[in-house]
Amino acid sequence: MILTPSTCVRVAAGAGSGKSTTLALRVIVLRYYLGAAWDEITVVTFTNKSRDDFIKKLLSNAQLFEPTISKRLIKARVRTFHSLAFRQARAAGLNVNTADRIPKKSPAKDPHTLDDAGEPGAPTEDDDEDSPDTPFAQIAKLDELPVLPEILREVGGKLLGADPAFKQAVIGLERAFLFAQPRAGEAEKRVPRVKLNQARDEARTQEIYELWCEKYRSELEASGIAFKVEPFYLGSNPAYARANPAAGPWYSNATVPSLAAPGQPAPRVILGIPREVAELEPPRRFSTGGDTMIMAVTSAFKVGYLQDIPATMPIIWISEPSQLAHLAEQVRYSLGAFHGFPQFQVQLEGEFLPRWVLEAFWAEAQFIQCLGLDVAKACVKIAPALKGVDRLFVEGLARFWPAFMEEVHANGMTTTGEVFAQLGGAAGMARLPADALRNSRHLLIDEFQDISLNFVKWIRALRDRQLAADRSSNPKLPSSFMVVGDDYQSIYGWRGASPNFFIDFAKYFSPGFEPSQLVLLANYRSSSEIVQTAEMMLDRVAYKLSKPPAVAKGPAKDFGIPVSLTKVDDAADYRALAGLGADGMVMARTNTVLDKVKPRTPRCQYLTIHGAKGLEAEHAAILGDVSAPAPHPIRTQLYKLAGLGDYDQSQRDEARRLVYVAITRAMHTVNWAVANPRQGSLFEELDGLLQARPKAPIKSSASNPGQTLDQASASLAQARAHLERAGVNAGNGGH
Repeated sequence: MILTPSTCVRVAAGAGSGKSTTLALRVIVLRYYLGAAWDEITVVTFTNKSRDDFIKKLLSNAQLFEPTISKRLIKARVRTFHSLAFRQARAAGLNVNTADRIPKKSPAKDPHTLDDAGEPGAPTEDDDEDSPDTPFAQIAKLDELPVLPEILREVGGKLLGADPAFKQAVIGLERAFLFAQPRAGEAEKRVPRVKLNQARDEARTQEIYELWCEKYRSELEASGIAFKVEPFYLGSNPAYARANPAAGPWYSNATVPSLAAPGQPAPRVILGIPREVAELEPPRRFSTGGDTMIMAVTSAFKVGYLQDIPATMPIIWISEPSQLAHLAEQVRYSLGAFHGFPQFQVQLEGEFLPRWVLEAFWAEAQFIQCLGLDVAKACVKIAPALKGVDRLFVEGLARFWPAFMEEVHANGMTTTGEVFAQLGGAAGMARLPADALRNSRHLLIDEFQDISLNFVKWIRALRDRQLAADRSSNPKLPSSFMVVGDDYQSIYGWRGASPNFFIDFAKYFSPGFEPSQLVLLANYRSSSEIVQTAEMMLDRVAYKLSKPPAVAKGPAKDFGIPVSLTKVDDAADYRALAGLGADGMVMARTNTVLDKVKPRTPRCQYLTIHGAKGLEAEHAAILGDVSAPAPHPIRTQLYKLAGLGDYDQSQRDEARRLVYVAITRAMHTVNWAVANPRQGSLFEELDGLLQARPKAPIKSSASNPGQTLDQASASLAQARAHLERAGVNAGNGGH
C-alpha cells in the first residue's frame, strides 16, 4: 500500500509484485482516507483486458467501505489511454472522427435490461469509445479498419499520377523488392554442391513449372506472362569464377523484357516452392539422373546460391501466387496497361516480416507520431543520412503523408495520432474546459514503462493544467499523479514506446523537485530459481533503474528442475516440448512459431510473449529465438531526432527484457526450447550462465502471494493511523 503524502509518485513494481493491488489500494486511500471524490479519480490501464481485471479488483476493495457501491461507478473511473484522451478531446471540441477507428466487436447494450449492478443498461460514459486493445493497435491492425485502407489506396493512386518524385520513389521501391537482392557472399561455402545442383537444374525447373500448372494454372494464365523453361548464364565476372565451377547453365521459367533496365538484360523469372507445398508431409520429390531429390531443399539451395554471387543477370523469384499477381501487375504497369496504385510488399532493413507498401507507409508514420514527431518533416530531415531502399522509402513517405492527411481532413476525419498530438500541444490542451479537468485531478497510470513520447506530451500538458488550477484555487487536497511500472518489462519499443520516460520520471514530470520514487521488490508469483534466472538476462541491459534483486516469495513446490533450456534440431520438435497441461502457458515471439504447435492441449494458453504480459501459469514453455532484430537505419535516425538515443541498442536491451517477461510468467517451471540456436544468441548466453553459476538457490518463502480482504482492512487501518500521525485529515468524503 502506497501511503506517501507526495503529490507525484513513481512506483517501480517488479514482475509478480502485485502492482494492480497497489494501484487499487492507493485509490482506496485517496477516496476513503484523504477524502477525494470519486469523480476526481481516474486510473489509466494499458489494455482493455487489464481494465476489466482492475475494475473487479477495485470494486471488491471499495465494497469493504461501501457495500452498495455500483460497478457502473467504478467502471467510469477506470479507463484506457484512448478512452481518456478521446473523452478530453470531445470536451475540448476537437475532431474525434478518426479514419483509423477500430470498431467494437461487442454488441450495444439493451437499455431495457439491467446490468450486473442492477442498473439500467443505458450507455455509460465510456460505451461510445472505440478503445483498441493496446495503445498501439492502430499500427498492427490495418486490415480491421473499415475506412483507412480505401483512403490509402485512393491517395496513393492520385499521387502517383500527380507527383513525379513520389512516382520515382514508388517505382524504385517496387523494382528493389521485385528483383532478388544479393546477400553477403556465402557462395564459397556452397562450392562442393554447386555442380550437382546445377546439373539437375533443368529437370527441377521443369518439374516446378508442372507443379504450378497443377496447382495454380489459372493464376499462371491470368498473369499474361509467357512461361517457358530456358537457359541463362550469369556472366563472366572473375569475382565468382571459383564460386561458379559448373560449366552448364542455370534455367528460368520466363523472361520479362518490359522490366529490363536500360542497357541491362531482360530479367529472368524463377518459380519457387509455395509454402503449402514445402510444408507437405511427406515432402514433394522429383527424380533426375537416377536420384530422387526433395524439391524444396534443392530449390532453396539454388535460391541461396544465386543470391550469394555477384550475378549480372537480374532475377525475379516467385514462390507464392500473390507474388505472381504482383509481378503481372508490374508488367502491365510497365506497358501502360495498369492504372492505380501498385500493390507490392516491402521489407525494410531491420524488420522481421514484409508489409504491403501502403501498410508500411502507415505503420512507419504511426511510429514517427509515437515519437512525437511530424511525419513529413522527420522524413525530410533523416533522408540524407539513409541510402538505397531506406532512403527511397522515407522520400516516398514524406510526399505521401501530407497528401494522405489532406484527404482525411477533406472527408471530415482525423487520425488517432493527430488527436494525441493536438492534446499534447498547448493550444489543444488550453481548449479543455476547467470542469473537464475534474475527473483527472488524481491521475494514476499503470504500465508506465510502455508509453511513448506522444503520450508523455499529452500527460505532461494535462498535469500542467492541473497544477495551474491548484495554484489558482489552493484546494485543501492538491491534485496528485502516480505511475506504476517496471522498466524490466518494457517491450514495446518496436512500436515507439520507451522506458526512458519511466526511468527518468523526475526529468519529464517533476522538474524542480524530487518526486517520491518507490520500489516493490517482492515477487509473489515465481520461485527463487525462476526469479534469479530471469534477472540474469538484465545484467547487460545498457539503461535501466538501479534496483536490488527481487525477493522471491512465490509458493514453494517441488516440480523438479525449475528452469531448463532445450536445443532441438527442428522447429517441428516444439510440439513435444509444448505439451503442457491445462495449467500451462506456451509462448513465442511470433504467432508463426506458435502455429507450429499442433495438436494443442485444451485450456492451455498459447500466446505471444507480448500477449502473455501480465498473465501467469504454473508451468511455461518458451519456443524459438528471442534475439534482437538486425539494425534498423530508419528508426535509428528517427530515435536520434526524437532525442531518445540509440534505437538499435534499445532493441538489444528490449530482447533481453522480452526473455525476462517470458520467464517470469511461470510460477514453478519454465522450459525454453530453440531449434538450432545460433552462436552468440541470448539462448546460448543464458545456457552458459546457468551452467556456470553455483547450485545454491536462495530459499523461497511460501507466504501467501495475495492480500485477503481482512488483511486489506487491517492495512487500511494502519494507513489511517499513519496519515493521522503525519497530520493529514483522513476524512470519509461523499461521492
